[in-house]
Amino acid sequence: MGIIIITRLLIYDNFRQLLFLVPPIFLICGVALDALYSIAHKWFLKIIILTLVFFLGIYGIVRLHPYEYIYYNNFVGGVKGAFRIYENDYWYTSYRQAAEYLNSTAPLGAKIISWTDSGLVKQYARKDLIVDKGTGGSIINLGDYDYLFPQDKPIFSIERDGAILVGVKKLSPISAP
Repeated sequence: MGIIIITRLLIYDNFRQLLFLVPPIFLICGVALDALYSIAHKWFLKIIILTLVFFLGIYGIVRLHPYEYIYYNNFVGGVKGAFRIYENDYWYTSYRQAAEYLNSTAPLGAKIISWTDSGLVKQYARKDLIVDKGTGGSIINLGDYDYLFPQDKPIFSIERDGAILVGVKKLSPISAP
């Protein structure tokens, strides 16, 4: 694991190729926690250690809710450091919230561009909205591709820790592809 971190080897599709390393990591952490417990003779020091260990995990869950699965550790700079380098919202759960926003604000028959998975947007979008995958003239740009059409300002976005999960832009006539 250390070699992968130091040499910055390319890991495809997140951590799943390294799942075999998880049991030894837990064993090493258990041995380290046991060593800390043997040093800390007072019961209140043991409670402080245990509280600190649990707080760090719970803090990450609360901070990223409901997108806990986008968590990245500090080796890559957290979620912000992983943004645009690794895939964050690979389940596209933020698209449902973006589609609900569009359902409440988009005009009848609006054309929506989705730069990634347009099927997910179609699933949650109103029936009158025309959802297309990155082609044709559009009114709204949907996706984490906020660098596209920089002249058009975002009207809605979902972000966690400095990473944009999904953004909605109303495209000007000169921007529409």
